[in-house]
Amino acid sequence: MKLRLQGNSVRFRITLRELEQLLADGALESQTRLPGSAEASVFRYRVEQDRTSTKSQVVLSPYALTLVLADMDLAALADPKNEGAYVKCEWIEADGTLHRLLAFIEKDRPAASCAKPEAWIYEAKPGAAPITRPAPPIGAARP
Repeated sequence: MKLRLQGNSVRFRITLRELEQLLADGALESQTRLPGSAEASVFRYRVEQDRTSTKSQVVLSPYALTLVLADMDLAALADPKNEGAYVKCEWIEADGTLHRLLAFIEKDRPAASCAKPEAWIYEAKPGAAPITRPAPPIGAARP
């Protein structure tokens, strides 16, 4: 799983194997180790399903960022016709200031190339050739 933070957005990129794990286990977690003391040196990023919620959200806790997906968004992610699920979080601070955060979770694709058609990446064992499945071209009409 990859994580990208930019401005007021957070983007999770997952392989098909990770999507299958998320669907089977209800959660997916990765971590990045940084220099420092044991607990404070590990940053975790996680995607988890919440069957009780009707709204997805992003949760920040010490040393972790979690995308909590409601069933509707997880179903959109799992749909082969969709590249991902997109969550808009809005909240108002005590002083009345409105804040927005966009959260994306998308299926990973290899870099675009004219020499080969795009395909969803299906994670392979280290050192093995990647396994792919056909993906509709970006911008193509969806059935």
